[in-house]
Amino acid sequence: MDLTREYFNHLERGYDSADLERSVATERFMASVFRPDIVCRDFQGLQAYMDQWEKYTTFHQELTFALKTLRLVETDADQRCAVTVYANGELNVTFTQDTLKFLYPTLWQEREMVETLVGSRGCLPIEMALHFDCQGRVFAFESRVNLVSTLLQVLHSPSAAIHALEASIMTADGHWQVRQDDEEAARRERLLPRPLL
Repeated sequence: MDLTREYFNHLERGYDSADLERSVATERFMASVFRPDIVCRDFQGLQAYMDQWEKYTTFHQELTFALKTLRLVETDADQRCAVTVYANGELNVTFTQDTLKFLYPTLWQEREMVETLVGSRGCLPIEMALHFDCQGRVFAFESRVNLVSTLLQVLHSPSAAIHALEASIMTADGHWQVRQDDEEAARRERLLPRPLL
């Protein structure tokens, strides 16, 4: 559980590879705790994982990431898994023009929506399950980001929140979409332990 707390500490301000002072320490920690071939439903590999964090960080402003709760989960069903840590946290961000241009591309032309979202602060509730192998390294993870509640909080309209969610390039698991290959997605799914989220 200490490694999960440290994970939140390293990413409390996100990850930006251009910020060498912080990024080197974060990269070193991640390489020591996460396997290079880490897998989730949407992508595989530590670099792809860090790319997700970089998108959250660079396409928003004032990102903060905080741990709320932490607990161990029984994992008898998968022999690869020595322990699974379940964590709840919050990711707070300020929406920018880049947020909308790159992460909500179809909203970019909707002036009223852009004016409402740009400069708004949102709190994204996050659930995570980190699956550790017998060597103490994370080999798989699950996550869920509740974007719709954040959009509802900012936009004050269920229909506007749903419209913005549908315009985002976020997957159901809270990742920014990467090019998908159905065969590759099925292979990744087979590599995952039994889903908790």
